[in-house]
Formats: sequence, structure tokens, C-alpha cells
Amino acid sequence: MTLQSISIILCLWLLNASVFAIPSIELSTSTTTGGEKITLTATGGSPPYLWMTEAGSIQRLNDTQAILTTPQVAGNFSITLLDSRNTRATTQFTVSWQHFSVTPEYVYLQPGDKVTFGLHGVTGEVKTVVEAGSLEPLPKTSGVGFRYTAPEKVGFYNITFYQADNPGDTRLAHVKVFSPLEFYSSYETEPRIVFLEDYEEIFLQANHGVPPYLWIEGGKGTLTPQGSETDKMRYIPGEIIGKETITVYDSTNNSIDISVTVKGNFRMSTMRHSVCLKDNPIVKFIASGGEPPYRIEPPMQDGWQQMPTIEADILTLKFTQADTFEIVGSDNNGKVAFSSVEVDEFCDENLKLDPIGPIYELARKDSTLPPITVSVDDDTVGKVDWVCQGPCVTDDLNVTKGKIITFVPPKVGHYELIAQDQSERTGILEVHIGNSLTSLYSGSNHKLEATEMQRAIDDFFTPDFCCSKGEFYQLIKKFIEK
Repeated sequence: MTLQSISIILCLWLLNASVFAIPSIELSTSTTTGGEKITLTATGGSPPYLWMTEAGSIQRLNDTQAILTTPQVAGNFSITLLDSRNTRATTQFTVSWQHFSVTPEYVYLQPGDKVTFGLHGVTGEVKTVVEAGSLEPLPKTSGVGFRYTAPEKVGFYNITFYQADNPGDTRLAHVKVFSPLEFYSSYETEPRIVFLEDYEEIFLQANHGVPPYLWIEGGKGTLTPQGSETDKMRYIPGEIIGKETITVYDSTNNSIDISVTVKGNFRMSTMRHSVCLKDNPIVKFIASGGEPPYRIEPPMQDGWQQMPTIEADILTLKFTQADTFEIVGSDNNGKVAFSSVEVDEFCDENLKLDPIGPIYELARKDSTLPPITVSVDDDTVGKVDWVCQGPCVTDDLNVTKGKIITFVPPKVGHYELIAQDQSERTGILEVHIGNSLTSLYSGSNHKLEATEMQRAIDDFFTPDFCCSKGEFYQLIKKFIEK
């Protein structure tokens, strides 16, 4: 991946980044009588927003505001706000209504679903008129209300409640019966599984469920709404290959996950590009991207042995002669890629350390910095001396067996742990401790180079990584502005 292409991808991410504060809800008033309206205002977070209420109904006004019509029943009820990063904010409002009423007033159900309608302020026998579905009175021990079962046919239905001694004083419950949320794309090989090339666009559409919809992508591409409705999206994955998940929510908070695999252009990679002959080197050549199955051709000249492997996309070779070897790979579409390894007969006589590094550790606030154990994985001449360079002193190294030390970082910073034996062979391990992604990957010079940015990208897209998109965007911005 070139520096230019990394910059283009990261710029696209930055353009889609928004405020990273936690969202919150402001109410024009938090206490009303039943049936009144409250203005809701969303602040912070990452628009667009999705509003949900425990009771009553919400009508969206614009990108940040909505109108809540409170239910005609007394009680404390919650409002939930969901932003595009799936971050939630919740607040409450109070209704002092004390007359004959029903709750909830508006419900969304799938065919066959059940819900309980509670009745309040009841002074006599309650009668009902049901347009569709069925009602069953609750046992007296469970309170005054009815258990409702939604019909199989989708649609919008009303249920009328009134008391026998006052038939003109009616209350309505509104039921929206909807089909389960579905997803379609312009490129779909299996249900909700999509394969794409670099920058190959697709069009996604959400159907059924209860609109409006909220889309959240996993960080490898961009989603662009098509038209004024949020049921259709244009998705472009960019150049970072691998898997990600796009999630679409409807207003009932039901969701569907769409698995996207960005195959990328066909490429070949090695685990090491330069090796030393005396180490009896074994190197893996890995094919990825493009269209499998793959074909990997070993070098034309002698000086290698093929090692057994069960993976069709990996060729493992053990090299027995010093030379430069080229491996040719191709995919099912005839795309060709090359990978080469230089096998040197005479290598630098450096001590080998385990781990080979560099080591990156993110230190969170109020957390203890992790100790790091390092050993010399090599034959040595005489005693091994250890030195710590950076914001540390040799006392920070706890030498246990000469060739093994434990380093306790005194604070965040960038360190070099140096081991040297009596023949002056030296091994160096870089240790990076940071309290942010920028300080962690930018090195002791506080500047991000292309290799450091690539390492940050590789780490960030590993499963269960530590950090949020917001922190990663700041790292990207630092790289672009260097």
C-alpha cells in the first residue's frame, strides 16, 4: 500500500468523522399532563440520530430535533437516543395524567407477537373493539389490562377501549404490524454476505421493519445516503482488504448485520524479505485478494526445499543457498503478483532477542504499566550486560538469569533495551508505551512515518482492539498533517 493511497483512504475517513462527544437529550420540559407535546433536542455524538420512546409517540422535525407527544397515562417513562456509532443516551419524562387511559398507545409488532395493554383510571367494566388480532383479559391478580396477539397480515390497526357506563369516552391503542427487517444489495452471493474488490461500489437497501433506518459501517469504507430516504445507501470499501460488518437498524432497534469481505487486488506477501543462510531460513509466501483458487510457483533456480503445508494459499520454502529468489503467484482470473526473498550468506552478527519487537503497549489512565520480559534467544560469549535508553535508568531492568530481564516502564515513552555480550555482539528491542494512539505509534521523534502508520492500521483492525474510531481518526489526522 503506497503512502498516497493510505492518505486518500484516511482523508475519506476524516471527512466522515463528526463530533465524538457522548450524545445527550435536552427536553423543553420534563413534566406534563397526558397528550401534551415536548420538544426534544439531540446534542453531541455522531448524527444521524434515531429516537425511541417507552410511551407516547415521536415525530422527527430535523437532524437534531423531534416532537414527543406524551401518553395519556400517569407515570415515569424513558426516551432513548441512538447515534450512528451505536452510542446511546437515555432520559426520562413524567406524565401526571390520572383519567381513564391505556398504555402503550403505539406499538410495533411482527405477526404473532404479543403485547400487554395496561388500563388506568378504570371505574367500571371495560369493553373493546378490535380491528385485527385478538385480545384476552389479564387475570385479576395481574392488574387491569388485556393481552394482545398481532394478526398474521401486516398493516396498521386500532383497538378501541371504553367503559360500559361511559361509552362515549373512548381510548385508542394503535398497532403497526410489520414484516421483519430485510436487506438487499446490488451484489449479493449469499444472504447478507458481500464480496467486493478495492473501491468497488455497491448499493444497499433496507426493506420492511419500521423506518427510518440507521446505518453503521465498520471503518473500512464509506456509506452515502441515496436521495432523501435512509433506506438506500451507496457503499465504497476503499483499499483496506479484509472483513467488516455493516449494521442497519430500524426505529424499533431491530437490526441486521451485513458481512462485507473486501478481497482487494491479488497480491503476494512474505513474512520476511531478507533472511540469513546460517539460520536455515523457512519463509512463507501468502497469496491474498483477487479471486481464489491461487497458484503459487516456486523459484526457477535450485537452493530451496518445499515444506509441507495444508493451506492452498500458502507456499512454505526452506532455503539452502545464498541467492535472490523470486516467487510468482496468480489467481483464478489470471492476475499475477511477485514476491522475492534475498538469502544472505554473511549476516550482521547481532544478538537475537525474544520478542523480536518492536513492542507497542497502550497505557490507560490510572492503570499500571505492564512489565515486559525480554530474553536473549542466541548463543552468547560470556556475561550479557543490559542497558536501558530513553526516559529510564538501568535500575528499571530486573535481571533474573543474565540472559533474561524484566523491564518495568517508569512512565509512558519510547525505550531501547540493549543487550551486549563479551564479544560486543548487540541486540536491541524497541519498546513503545503511549497513552494515546498518536503517542504510541509516532515514535520518539513524534512524527508518523508510512511504516508506523501501516503498523497502526494493522493493529487497529485486529479483533477486540482497545480503541475507538475517534481516537483512530486523531492518529490519521496527525499522519496527514505531518
